Amino acid sequence: MACVVKYSEVTLAMKYRHLDKNGKWTGGPHIYLYEATGWKWLAIIYAVVCTACMFIAAPAQIGSGVDNVAALGVPRTAAVICLTVLCALVVLGGMKNLLSLSEKVVPTMSILYILGALIVIGMNISKVPEVFVMIFRYAFTGRAAVGGFGGATLAACIRWGICRGVYSNDAGVGYVTIAHSVAEVNHPIQQSMWGVFEVFFDTIVVCSMTCLVILCTGVWSQEGVTASTMTAVAFGSSLGTVGNLIVTLCLVLFTFTTACAQVEFGCTTLARLFGDKIRIVGRVAMLALIFYGGTVGIEALINYLDFVLFLTIFFNLIGVFWCHKDVEELTEEYFADPDKWKKVKWNKWIEEERRFEEGKTEEHA
Repeated sequence: MACVVKYSEVTLAMKYRHLDKNGKWTGGPHIYLYEATGWKWLAIIYAVVCTACMFIAAPAQIGSGVDNVAALGVPRTAAVICLTVLCALVVLGGMKNLLSLSEKVVPTMSILYILGALIVIGMNISKVPEVFVMIFRYAFTGRAAVGGFGGATLAACIRWGICRGVYSNDAGVGYVTIAHSVAEVNHPIQQSMWGVFEVFFDTIVVCSMTCLVILCTGVWSQEGVTASTMTAVAFGSSLGTVGNLIVTLCLVLFTFTTACAQVEFGCTTLARLFGDKIRIVGRVAMLALIFYGGTVGIEALINYLDFVLFLTIFFNLIGVFWCHKDVEELTEEYFADPDKWKKVKWNKWIEEERRFEEGKTEEHA
């Protein structure tokens, strides 16, 4: 389901994207929710709730990263200041700095985490069959939710797992299509397939490996282990300090890049409501909130984030569902002859570029 949603929203964002005054592609829910549906009210409501979501999500991400760094004994204030300054260096440079950072950090983070997970699973390989039996056995009983302290911990883990699944693959939230919209491809569906890959890699590969690590090491049933630190404890139980460092480093990199992206997405939707001049004000305000989020930690913000995230997904999916015929038509068009689009650019984009060039010529004249 998440793959279908991400595929659909990326397709719409690519179809309705435009060239801005600087000749760069811009798109996202703030454009397709209005142009695809004709409902200006929907785009406005989405922009409002999405901005609120980003103003809570970015601080929550940094709060999560700081929580795990602090668990290693690093002074919390020092970690907050360091991450806030680094966020400022990235976000004040705009989307270009963000994309440059992400393309370097995210692959490295993913490879490091997967290698660590594989090592831990390999060290506990004899328990893997038992883990799969346990997954299917407890999936259809009440023990996972009400079976004493261990069951309650597992329920909390599932709760956090679902939330982090949405937070990490971002299917349905819409705002990540802002980043997809700048891609240089020849047809919308080409970028939509990358959206599907994002969900698959994050949910099927990374989350499944995390689940196996937690269950194989048995930390899910240990007393005193919270849902937010369970993965780090699981890695540490097999790899010692190195395991804790791997998880903490990966989590900090993930939360840091995600927070930077959310600042940019939040300011983009804010600018849609009040104009481009508000961007710098929004960035400064969000950096201040990031500092606050790092200070109080994710537990103080997570419930508020869950609520505004629900609203963001709800209003975005109204538009995505309403425009499903656009997605169907583009899918049929692309897969009728995929080879055609290897070198030939989509007609709507050619027309958009032509109008932009004509506008530049008239302005110059």
